[in-house]
Amino acid sequence: RVKIMPENGSQFKGGQVIYLSLPSGLPATYVDFRSNVYLKFNINVGAGSLQLDKAGALSWIRRLAIESTGTLLNDIQSYNVLLSAVNDLQVNPLTKMNQLSITSGNGQVLGSNLTTVGGHTFCCQIPLNAFSLAQRAIPLFSNDKITLRLTVDDPVRWGKWDLEASATNAATYIDNIELTCDFVELDSQAQNMIN
Repeated sequence: RVKIMPENGSQFKGGQVIYLSLPSGLPATYVDFRSNVYLKFNINVGAGSLQLDKAGALSWIRRLAIESTGTLLNDIQSYNVLLSAVNDLQVNPLTKMNQLSITSGNGQVLGSNLTTVGGHTFCCQIPLNAFSLAQRAIPLFSNDKITLRLTVDDPVRWGKWDLEASATNAATYIDNIELTCDFVELDSQAQNMIN
């Protein structure tokens, strides 16, 4: 299990981009995005109270892009809007109330109330990207790294606030971000069979 930290800082506000890069050049090593990759982070509400949108704790991601060697492999604008729609239409109510309520703050209708009392920690898989929908593990032995770019949306769009937008945007941020992955390394005989 490997924890990957952002390359460009530790605290991010609306409009900023977070860069998380998977390593490259690891012989016979793979990562499985379907089940063994998740994003751990804190949502810090600086003022007032926030009721998360239907995208839950991932409501802060405006754009999800995955690139390698300068080529976009995946680019989803309005990621939080798409995730809200998918959660609304395709996730059953029991999953929302149980599993997603605990891990992603989805709750029963619009989500959990987050207040200014410290940071709120979430651990979420990253659905709806090319790698999470792949039927195969992703190899990490290429010459260039794979980078996830997460653009932080304006906090006023993360859900329902009880304060004005100016107060919420100024004091709310994301920090303590970790991309946690399980890497699988094959022995040379197994890799030769794949080759």
